[in-house]
Amino acid sequence: MLLIALALAVRPSRNLSSSELASLREFAAATGEPEVARRLQAAERDGVVSLREAEEVIEVAKAHGPGYGLATGLRN
Repeated sequence: MLLIALALAVRPSRNLSSSELASLREFAAATGEPEVARRLQAAERDGVVSLREAEEVIEVAKAHGPGYGLATGLRN
């Protein structure tokens, strides 16, 4: 069990493609949350963003709620 947890914790994570990174930047900007922007900026420090880092940015956005448009604009 410990070996499985360790393998999951250290599994390699691919880097985002330039188009994926552009989408993540657009998403982060659309949230309007300073913490999301800070997380993305920190992830980009080395010039690339891994899939794991992108997931962390998205989780921070989710923690701030749906204020970025996912739950708005619905029509009946």
